[in-house]
Amino acid sequence: SEWALFDYDPDGDMPKHLQTDDVETWISLMDEMIPGFSGAAKVVTPSTTSRILSYDEPAYPSRGFHCFVQVEDTDDLERFAQELKALARIHKNGYTAKTKNGAVIAKTITDLTTFSPERVVFDGKPVVSGGGLSVANSDIKVFPGGRLDTSLTLITKQQAKAIEKQTGDRIVFSKSGTGRRLASTVNYMLLTLETVFTVDTG
Repeated sequence: SEWALFDYDPDGDMPKHLQTDDVETWISLMDEMIPGFSGAAKVVTPSTTSRILSYDEPAYPSRGFHCFVQVEDTDDLERFAQELKALARIHKNGYTAKTKNGAVIAKTITDLTTFSPERVVFDGKPVVSGGGLSVANSDIKVFPGGRLDTSLTLITKQQAKAIEKQTGDRIVFSKSGTGRRLASTVNYMLLTLETVFTVDTG
């Protein structure tokens, strides 16, 4: 497929200024992080839960949506996701959250886990039963445009230094089996003499 999924799903950690029910406002915020995003062809559908109404009002406080964007090169999505995740640490449209085990993770106004090819996505009319419950119309929005060139989203040396200075995460670049650039983060501030490493030997 030549389409990539961008999932807007507000959570309790997302700052108020990044929360919006307006698709076009969200697209503008995305364009600040991803060059060419606003001009790319896209189809936006409401998430299944956001269509559930209770006495004609949204049953859930956050109303997310799925945005399917046509991209130039789907093989670049793994690298793109890694670098977007790192950029979220210093971008004004990114934020951090703690997991249940206390780890700090980078998040932004799109779910950074949706670019894996094995990810399953469900879009459809929810089934509801109970007093006052109903289902809103799908209200699908189509935005014509070109293809999103994900190769334009790259971490510069200046940004890599800023990420390390602000977060302690050092950006480590490597190459995939096909020669594509890959980026990962290593926090050397967390290393101690008791740190356990797993080493593969061949």
